[in-house]
Amino acid sequence: MKIRKDVLDLSLPIIAEQAFVIIMGVVNTIMAGHLGREAVSAIGMVDSLNNIFIAFFSALAVGGTVVIAQYFGKRDINKANDSAIHAVLSSIVISVIITLLIYIFRFPLVSILYGSADQSVYDNVLVYLNITLLTYPLIAVTSVSSGVLRGVGDSKTPMKVSIIMNILNVLLSYSLIYGLKLGNAHFSLTIPALGVKGAALGIAIARTVGAALILYTLIGGSRTIRLRISRDFRINYDILASVFGIGIPASVENVLFQVGKLITQVFVVSFGTANIAANYVANSVFGVINISGSALS
Repeated sequence: MKIRKDVLDLSLPIIAEQAFVIIMGVVNTIMAGHLGREAVSAIGMVDSLNNIFIAFFSALAVGGTVVIAQYFGKRDINKANDSAIHAVLSSIVISVIITLLIYIFRFPLVSILYGSADQSVYDNVLVYLNITLLTYPLIAVTSVSSGVLRGVGDSKTPMKVSIIMNILNVLLSYSLIYGLKLGNAHFSLTIPALGVKGAALGIAIARTVGAALILYTLIGGSRTIRLRISRDFRINYDILASVFGIGIPASVENVLFQVGKLITQVFVVSFGTANIAANYVANSVFGVINISGSALS
């Protein structure tokens, strides 16, 4: 019974967190749906690519979680803190390199994957990709930092951050996609309707706030761990080997699955805009089914 309670105490907040993450995608789909099937198709096509890197960062976070949990279980807080620093810093470096590579090769990449799409869809793909790819380091920091906190038994803080991100995403995306006009005799605020660009900006701002909040929690010190780099900090290759030794195999598994979905998406592109949109909407709904199993794992 004690083991069951411990598992549920850890997993229930993660189920809630991942539910909000999935809901964020579904809500974006609903809001984009009112812009037309071209907008939904473009967002779905870019998300198929983005999900590969999100899966990679999430799997990398697993390596950090396991290593930190091992040291924390031994009550070696210094090693747990060092492992957290190495996991977060390495994720930032890797994500920045990936972001630069995708940005440099974004035009040929989009052309190879989605060159057969309608011109309006193709243009929206580039708009959405140009903004969302800049959030890769933010996704990496949020994923790995959440993994650090879970490694020391704190799964509630990542859940709270996820809820805040989702609320912000809904409010910002709605305002930026459709535009907003507020005012009275003393105050006036007008936000132009930005369409697909607004959807990208909304999720980008939400991810920025999420990364800032979870880093603030780690740097300020949670109840169990505090992210602090001393002046004599040196790279510990044994710790990195432990983190990557677990994270890389997990990432290969996750990335291959997402690559398979991307290949399917490439095939669907040739069937026309309506089919692209339908495929993305269906995948958004199917994501809900995987929440409990993923959270328990």
